Amino acid sequence: MMWCPDNVKIFKSITSLNDMKLFQSDLSSFNKWCILNGLSLNIDKCQLVTYSKKHNPSHFNYRISDINLHHSPLIKDLGIVFDSKLLFNAYVLEMN
Repeated sequence: MMWCPDNVKIFKSITSLNDMKLFQSDLSSFNKWCILNGLSLNIDKCQLVTYSKKHNPSHFNYRISDINLHHSPLIKDLGIVFDSKLLFNAYVLEMN
């Protein structure tokens, strides 16, 4: 999932290398759409989080405009902290 604070979330189920390549294509298409419509992405604030129960989930170096997107183990959205295992431990600790 790509996350840009206050703006856009893009989600895709990834089960293969081909899915990763298709997601990269989606990101590139979205970026082109933004450019054509006079919108800009703050790529420095964009993050990727992989939701998986695997100990070592596959990673792919996703890019927008030749800039690698940052992989993050957790994100905060609308006040809720989501971690890559969807355990909410970080959120509970933050609330205490």
